[in-house]
Amino acid sequence: VACGPLRVAADSVGKPEPVAFVMSVKTSPSSEFETRMELTGFSLAKLWLDAIPDTGAASGPPLSDVWLTVTRGGAPRTYVMDETGDWYDAASGQKIKMPETLRDTLFRYANTLRKRHYGELADWKEARQLFPRKSKFTIVDMETGLKFRVQRRAGSRHADVQPLTIQDTAVMKQIYGGNWSWKRRAILAVADGRRVAASMHGMPHGGDGIPGNGFSGHFCVHFLGSTTHTSKRIDFAHQLMVHKAGGTLVSYIRTLSPADLARGFFESLDQRDEWLLRQFSVGLSPQKLEPFLRLIDSLESVRATVPENDDDTESALAVEIFAKAKTARKGEGPVVETFWFTVVRDSVASPWKIVDVRSE
Repeated sequence: VACGPLRVAADSVGKPEPVAFVMSVKTSPSSEFETRMELTGFSLAKLWLDAIPDTGAASGPPLSDVWLTVTRGGAPRTYVMDETGDWYDAASGQKIKMPETLRDTLFRYANTLRKRHYGELADWKEARQLFPRKSKFTIVDMETGLKFRVQRRAGSRHADVQPLTIQDTAVMKQIYGGNWSWKRRAILAVADGRRVAASMHGMPHGGDGIPGNGFSGHFCVHFLGSTTHTSKRIDFAHQLMVHKAGGTLVSYIRTLSPADLARGFFESLDQRDEWLLRQFSVGLSPQKLEPFLRLIDSLESVRATVPENDDDTESALAVEIFAKAKTARKGEGPVVETFWFTVVRDSVASPWKIVDVRSE
């Protein structure tokens, strides 16, 4: 999604070398769906002259959804923004020190762009009214940007929907790489000017209802707080994708318990989602994370059982989580593995972080 240029006031004297700024928001570095904004003006370019590497700051670019490409003298360079508004060189990880006026301006534009890119979080009670039964709406995939039309046919605890036409079915299957899958994906549900954060899977099942659409059955769309029909429980993987579509995944992860962090770690592996795995592994060293990143490409599925921690964690600063997972690798049979997670926090008011994962 491209937005028109935002004109920054130009100065008539002391014009600096032309600099082109393009800011974009996308859910992951590989996302094809992005919202872009061109920033132009000599004042911005002059301020950028005073942006220098902060040699006293720790290096390492954040896991960001806001990107800034700066082209000066024909050489583009990419930067990423953390949630406080600080910027880092995407290649080197070096923090950039810049004038407060420039920092505040870029932060304001980034927040505007994020609002345009992501969907609003509407809980199921509201969403079921926005998308009533027999209503038609558009689904936009947050990774590819592909969109297709659907109709809600049923569903009392989440929406059971079907593609409208055989062409819509073809687009949906393209989103899933040509194969139907239970994999959850972050989506926007769009109708009547409302863009709502949601999650879908890609597996036809259950009752049919639209003849000639090439889709045998229906698929499920979940919203904030929606549950499954049979267990009447919230589907954790769907909720992760809802928050991803709403731009609130990072803040949501920070609210999770140690056991839910372990569940999220396994869900990331099962979804074969490297960027999601990195979100759940911010406390892991690169050396400890690397084996799991390599594992993603060889996985077929992960089915994990993570018991609730019986210990009282209300005042604890460190806990151990024990879990068993059945992993299936490509060309191999399933294997049951045992995992231990070490999860810590700096204070009782701080978020939990996984700092170690061991398996056998």
